[in-house]
Amino acid sequence: MNSTKKIAQKVLLDREAHAIARRFAVKQATPQKGKQTYLNTLAVYAVHNYLKWLQIESDLSSSDSWHLLEQTLFNVADLVLPNIGKLECCPVQPGESAITLPLEAMENRIGYVAVQFSNCLNEVKLLGFMKATAISPDSQQILVANLQPLDTLLDCLPDAVASPAL
Repeated sequence: MNSTKKIAQKVLLDREAHAIARRFAVKQATPQKGKQTYLNTLAVYAVHNYLKWLQIESDLSSSDSWHLLEQTLFNVADLVLPNIGKLECCPVQPGESAITLPLEAMENRIGYVAVQFSNCLNEVKLLGFMKATAISPDSQQILVANLQPLDTLLDCLPDAVASPAL
């Protein structure tokens, strides 16, 4: 029996998160790109808030996902952790069993956090984490079943704060 339990961490999405996501989405050329940008923005915002709750610094304004040109040209959902690197915050729709990683998210990442949306987009579940080094360079997918617990992310961060009691 596996003693490592995967517990999804819920994060609420407030009006501010949706306002930012709308502002970014309406600047995209197509409805499909707008939806992608909207979900990417919410995923990054949720991981940012989770890390803030853990007192781990992240920098939205330095992330490619927070810049119009990068959003327009690429499928980015990165979050900069100053002096550490970038996390990719991967949107997961209800019922999806795998995360497809865009080419632009395959390099220069600490790892990947899976962010599953509720049907009404008012909250997300952080499903787990996968270190970038654990993914084969020729693979562009992560199976949700293969995700590690979120604590694995904290183990990858130097001087990370101990997780508050959940």
